[in-house]
Amino acid sequence: MSDYNKGFLDYEVCKKVIDLANQRHVRVICDVKGSDPKKYANAFLIKPNFSEFSAMTGVTKKDDASIASGLITLQSLSHSSNVMVTMGGLGIYWLENGLLKKSEVFHANVFNVSGAGDTVNAYLSIALAFDVTLDLAINFANFAASIKVTKEMTLPVSIDEIIEKSSNYRYVPPLGKIVTSIPELKSALNGKKVVFTNGCFDILHMGHIKLFEEAKAFGDVLVVGLNSDQSVRKLKGPSRPINSQESRAYLLASLSFVDFVIVFDDDTPIDLIKTLEPNVLVKGGDYLENQIVGADFVKSYGGEVKIVSLVPGLSTTNIIFKIQKPNNE
Repeated sequence: MSDYNKGFLDYEVCKKVIDLANQRHVRVICDVKGSDPKKYANAFLIKPNFSEFSAMTGVTKKDDASIASGLITLQSLSHSSNVMVTMGGLGIYWLENGLLKKSEVFHANVFNVSGAGDTVNAYLSIALAFDVTLDLAINFANFAASIKVTKEMTLPVSIDEIIEKSSNYRYVPPLGKIVTSIPELKSALNGKKVVFTNGCFDILHMGHIKLFEEAKAFGDVLVVGLNSDQSVRKLKGPSRPINSQESRAYLLASLSFVDFVIVFDDDTPIDLIKTLEPNVLVKGGDYLENQIVGADFVKSYGGEVKIVSLVPGLSTTNIIFKIQKPNNE
């Protein structure tokens, strides 16, 4: 909820939206305006900037003790699960278990701050949707905002920009998991029980997450082979993939269950499997063992083949169909 204080997000609308969302276990993030945090009562997270924070709490000083006191007040008044305040070049401050936490501070050549708060909201939402920790999500969002303020106009920050500029930052979702060198990957896997699965993972959904969660439990390290854009087009047709291989790899690498992602161009991952020699090969329940590429090879050296149950009705194809035909027309 991005409140510009133009009248639409009044008390009644905010209460109705947050109540309905909470009933459905949907987290609400509020970019707030005005002086009364009760307007956003019971939201998952509220995010004022410092001037809005001051209006709501009466805090005017920027020392740690004052900020911490103000955040405690804000949380008490709003009954929100999480409260934070964006401080521009000082970063983002928030409470965690009653303690003040601060984001990493990024140095940027500031050109235009318009849209920085919206960028924080957008990337915070993306990160939390993939179940990363709150501190990682906040640092990630602040990093995206540090890119936004360097832009001349209110232009969006793309995933590709994040990937390009994030290689030196540990707090951005772990792009170091995306590997291009097989020898480097094999070296990292040495001595560990390796689990391998593969797919297009074009529109990430709960079925995929369940697959990764179960697969990781079979060993020490989960490696995901990802079909490249070229490979997906061959398998699925010219209208696919919906999301680029960079975006798909980035999302997979952000998941806690996934240790490494490697993109392959071939129609099947057989060459990759033969090179990595995983201890366990995993696929979803829409496959029989004799249909799984690499199953015979893995079993030939004593490896295991595991098939995990599907989440009924969930597939990228079904999701695309539902978007195109929302009323099953």
